[in-house]
Amino acid sequence: MKKYKPANLQSVKEFIQRMLDGEEFYCEHNDYTYYFNGFDFVAFSGYCRADKFTPANVADIHTFQTLVPYTIQDAIAEKPRLCWVWDNDRNIRQLFIVHSYLNDNGYPFRTEYSFFKHAELATLEEIKQYLGD
Repeated sequence: MKKYKPANLQSVKEFIQRMLDGEEFYCEHNDYTYYFNGFDFVAFSGYCRADKFTPANVADIHTFQTLVPYTIQDAIAEKPRLCWVWDNDRNIRQLFIVHSYLNDNGYPFRTEYSFFKHAELATLEEIKQYLGD
């Protein structure tokens, strides 16, 4: 599930610069996502239509939002995830399914049998390597 926060754009110049830096903006009024694809400024509709646009002609930049980065806590809240877990020494990591995240705990990542201080989502390549495929 995507989460958004206000982009707090102050000017068209800032809008352009942030897009050139790789940021995307969402406008819930028209369901468009605005971004720079490396060649053109693009407005992508939720209805699978992408159009070039001129940033200076966009009037409602003060309502734009940006995507809140997806965190490991968000992933675990959706469903248990296979993660690398460890306490103090990152070199001593183990793969476990993390079932929950307890925000007010010094060891917040809960597995079936234990709690860990740190966790990192395992990548598909790491899982394949671990399984020996």
